[in-house]
Amino acid sequence: METTTSSENLASGLVWKSAVLVLLLSLIYKLSQLGRRDPRCPPGPTTLPIIGNLHQLGSGVFSRQLKTWSEQYGSVFSLKLASETVIVLNDRKAVHDLLDKKGAIYSDRRRDYVSSLITRDKNFTFEDATTAWRSQRKVASHSLSPNNLDNKNSFVPIHESEMAILLTDLLDTPNDFYKHVKRTTCSVANVLIWGHRASTYDEFWGHNVYTALDNMSEAIELGANPPVDEFPILKLIPERFAPWKRRAIRAGEAMFNTWEESRSRVEERRAKSGSRPSIMDRILDGEIDVGSEMTDEKLPHFLATICEGAADTTSNAMLSSLMQLALHPEIQRKAREQLDEVCGTERTPSWSDFDRIPYINSIVKETVRWAPPVPFGVPHVVREDDWYDGMFIPKGSRIFIPIWAIHHSAKNGYDDPEAYRPERWAHHTRPASELAGLADYESRDKLAPDPLCERG
Repeated sequence: METTTSSENLASGLVWKSAVLVLLLSLIYKLSQLGRRDPRCPPGPTTLPIIGNLHQLGSGVFSRQLKTWSEQYGSVFSLKLASETVIVLNDRKAVHDLLDKKGAIYSDRRRDYVSSLITRDKNFTFEDATTAWRSQRKVASHSLSPNNLDNKNSFVPIHESEMAILLTDLLDTPNDFYKHVKRTTCSVANVLIWGHRASTYDEFWGHNVYTALDNMSEAIELGANPPVDEFPILKLIPERFAPWKRRAIRAGEAMFNTWEESRSRVEERRAKSGSRPSIMDRILDGEIDVGSEMTDEKLPHFLATICEGAADTTSNAMLSSLMQLALHPEIQRKAREQLDEVCGTERTPSWSDFDRIPYINSIVKETVRWAPPVPFGVPHVVREDDWYDGMFIPKGSRIFIPIWAIHHSAKNGYDDPEAYRPERWAHHTRPASELAGLADYESRDKLAPDPLCERG
């Protein structure tokens, strides 16, 4: 009897030891697979066990690093961030084939921990292509459509007035050109969205966008944070030991407080003097239907997304243009000659002059190519396994579009890409809003630089 019990105990012990050994071997195997690139995926830089390419994300200027990798491994390549696969599309055709043709499975976003800390999940730039997201996009696209913005009875007079004020400010105090440009684009966006303008940069409506975005770009750039989504245990690090977490929370507080104050100021103004023809007023008056999913808490942050895209990207492009015109007096001279021929010295150009000043259009296009306001865009996520040109793209992969690298690649049709040369756009005379949706992707002037335009 004792012998039988002893045998049973021995057998039970062996089973447990075997189970533990199997679990241990399984864990070791899974750890060994972390950071390892699936051989079916696009090629890419050499990975290290567990971390993959995480150690390479903070090396140098990241936009240039992506271009270098593309030259080494092909225009479609992959990175491994621990268990996550990142597919980089440094190729206009690949972007068209996947994001345009297969938008149904390539339109989701990756909700990472740091972005959630900043936006509190209220920024539709980072949302998946759900019914609620489509409703928000519909409102944004309709409100900002060229037909609406070009209406002479609504937005055009406001825009032209603000541009006239900008020119006056530049003549009066040229050393403050940075603030003048920032104020102008912020004021234009705030008039359109909140019904308020600013006469100076120091006013709330002259800088609220930049206050809201303070530290955000730095906080969400790929490589700026530890791999918290790949190793969730890092979320438990206290704030006092995690400067990256403090930075994200600080950025989120600035964003949340700014847009809550914007909403409060609009409500105060409406109580005193009534409605204005802004997007916020039209929503509150029931003229624009934002859908049942739009809560009162989320509304100001939805509008904030539009405001941020309208003001910040535009000011960045304008400042880049000013820099290039200062560096290239011959371009400045040619532009001035065309403006003098069309407008003389009695008036500034208006939108009705667009077809007669193609060189100005070329300067704008070249500036956005040379220094895209959003050099990386916002990564997409693929919903299911897919294949492209014989290469495997696993479900859940992050799809990265390096806009700066694409626009600085000779393979993508940009001869001498480092040079600032508006003449390269001589045959692209139509505005970007008309070219962005062309079925022939090679005839488009650029990739969409802002999240409102990126997803179909």
